[in-house]
Amino acid sequence: MSIHFPPHWCPPEATRQSRAFTAAQAITGGLTKRRVAYRIATGLWIRVAGDALRQRADPPTPQMHAYAAWLTWPDAVLCGPSAAALMGAPVPPSPQIHVISPTRRHPFLNLLPHSFPLERPTQHK
Repeated sequence: MSIHFPPHWCPPEATRQSRAFTAAQAITGGLTKRRVAYRIATGLWIRVAGDALRQRADPPTPQMHAYAAWLTWPDAVLCGPSAAALMGAPVPPSPQIHVISPTRRHPFLNLLPHSFPLERPTQHK
């Protein structure tokens, strides 16, 4: 017996993640890999950034971008214009999500990692 998932269905976690979710969450929720691939191929689901997806009808928001970064790189932190947008600053919308990552990474589907050298703390005497 096959379970029917309507076109507007997305994984339950998406409601707690500002409507962002991953293919793995959709598969855990009951969709097959083939049906996930179909929804992506037909544009029903659109990539937000990295591993994160969204329903085509759900507009991207700064909160969704933050979850997209977290779903892809849980150890990264929003920075720059992405952090400013999340805090409500009047910055222009952008599909690029800026993060600081503790490890060196390459840009990945709208995720832009930044790194900078950290100095050792000085000893106070």
